[in-house]
Amino acid sequence: MAFAALECSADGVADFYGELLDGIVADENVARLPTLQIDTRMDNAAARARVAKQVLDFAQALAE
Repeated sequence: MAFAALECSADGVADFYGELLDGIVADENVARLPTLQIDTRMDNAAARARVAKQVLDFAQALAE
């Protein structure tokens, strides 16, 4: 993010992608977007399944 002079955070990512995003998944809140704020670590199969389910549910909610 430093190359683009943006903050190295979920807010910085949201600033970089601008209007392309309908929402964001992050471990910190982004004030200007719908945010699924969750623990994004996926160091085992159970964590990967948990994150996948939460992200799919979030995407479905955004689509409604």
